Amino acid sequence: MFRVIPFFAVVVLSLVGACAAAEPTADEQCAELTASIRSCYPELPADAACTPEIIDRYQAEDFDAMSCESIDAAGKADVFSFGGCGVNEHQCGFLFCCDHGINWEPTGDADWQIIDIVDAFQDDLPLDIAAEFDGLTRDDVLDVYSVTYEQSVDDGLHGGPHLLAVEHTQGIVAVSLEDFLARVPADRWGVELDHYLGGEVQVHETDAEGRVVRQVERMVLSPLPIDIHTPANADMTKVEHIVYGDDAVTVYWRVMYSDNLSTETDVGSVSFIRHGVDETLVVFHSAHKLSALGVPLANSLARASLGPFFSDHVRHYRGLVE
Repeated sequence: MFRVIPFFAVVVLSLVGACAAAEPTADEQCAELTASIRSCYPELPADAACTPEIIDRYQAEDFDAMSCESIDAAGKADVFSFGGCGVNEHQCGFLFCCDHGINWEPTGDADWQIIDIVDAFQDDLPLDIAAEFDGLTRDDVLDVYSVTYEQSVDDGLHGGPHLLAVEHTQGIVAVSLEDFLARVPADRWGVELDHYLGGEVQVHETDAEGRVVRQVERMVLSPLPIDIHTPANADMTKVEHIVYGDDAVTVYWRVMYSDNLSTETDVGSVSFIRHGVDETLVVFHSAHKLSALGVPLANSLARASLGPFFSDHVRHYRGLVE
């Protein structure tokens, strides 16, 4: 789960005594800061060193007047200048640390049986949406073309079909499929998404060529156009099954767990498809039921965000490879 730990307690404990004796007021401030944070995190050591920057940040936030819940929320909302925790990494921001490790494990082969589930709702495309995509020209997808709609979808986890928000997004990237996959391998599709703040990937199966076939991935994405940590991050742990072909590679996914309850349902795929000689068509097609701080969002609100964000993902891929 997302663990908020005061930066000074994790990173600078080895520097005890760094609060200069020549500045007793800084020592006193450091002791006060430590005591205040320890009241919310009693497992932390009682003594710690504080840089002037840490003291300034503490005073600016007025933590003394904040409840433990507010302090925890402030940590989760910390703006990390490095862009978040990298994949499989634990990193610290200015005052707080974040860690996005996987806290769920598959219990059997049934957890991986997702291809038929995804194919079922994608093949049942509403007639008007199917006609819209059938009529697309190359010019329509030179940038990104995205539509959202509602559809009854059974993700295999929630006792039957439910009305979900669905996005269908396509865009051309002006490099060959081989060049695209050399820069964005299919097993790194999630790590290379736009608005990525951190996560972890665990490989569970590879094929005879050493390519990843099954993996579990926790990804944390910013719900905002600016990439900052908030308690409402889109936090998803997925099973992913990758199917390789000569002219296309498809990653199927299904969310199995959400550490912050932001995602009730998320099932779909992304395909990287050979498009002519020197182009790759990226196609996202997925169904969602989203929440914010544990409160379910109306599909209309989810749809308003899905189109722009999946369009951002296609453009971000394009920026990585072109």
